[in-house]
Amino acid sequence: MPALARGQASDCSSPELDLFTKVNGVSADIYSLEFQVFEDVTVPGTPAQVYPVTPGGRSTVNVGALCPTGHKLDTGHYVAEYTPELTEPIGTHQIRWFFRLTDTSLEQQFIEEFEVLAEVVGGATSGYCSVQDLRDEGVPASVADDARLQTIIARASKMVDLYTGQWFEPRTLTLTLNGRNSPTIFLGSPIISVSSLRVDELDLLSDEYVIYNRHLTEQLLSPDDRENPRIELEQPREGTILYG
Repeated sequence: MPALARGQASDCSSPELDLFTKVNGVSADIYSLEFQVFEDVTVPGTPAQVYPVTPGGRSTVNVGALCPTGHKLDTGHYVAEYTPELTEPIGTHQIRWFFRLTDTSLEQQFIEEFEVLAEVVGGATSGYCSVQDLRDEGVPASVADDARLQTIIARASKMVDLYTGQWFEPRTLTLTLNGRNSPTIFLGSPIISVSSLRVDELDLLSDEYVIYNRHLTEQLLSPDDRENPRIELEQPREGTILYG
């Protein structure tokens, strides 16, 4: 879960709060994006808006310009600029994203949880549970402070990755793979989306290849593409494939 310390900024240089958008499994830019931040600490189960401070207000993300001029990190990848106040309640927060793919599209909403902490240990801002989760399970601050719990969460999460040979959260990767003169490239991890595909220094259009991530794009679980993730060229080409 992402985490921010009081006074720590999520911005272009440290995009702790970011959003990926895709169409049919391919990363795609969108027409508009806004967000709100809520805290779920004061009255658990009843989130209260803390940013923008005007109730119902939204902060606009500049999706038309790359960082640092705008808030676009890459194709279909955006960052929310937000800094928790020094008096921000410690604990679970929500960022609520509102976006439209085109100027005529219906608005869509996505909610993501993150934590606000007194301090964030470097390299321990994500993991498979939160500091608040451990507090809820009965771990008091007298036994382990927030920094100690962050370190434990990061270590345990890495052990899960190591023992399973897999990971269980979205990650951005750029891979260089040998095409082996085959139209199909098999990958070791399930695919969420693809931002670009290149064969022999030639960038392919999205209709020139098929991404097998139908568990997301079609909610198809039989066959389940997570068990055999791959990318297939519409027309075979020889050479090395770059995937990113």
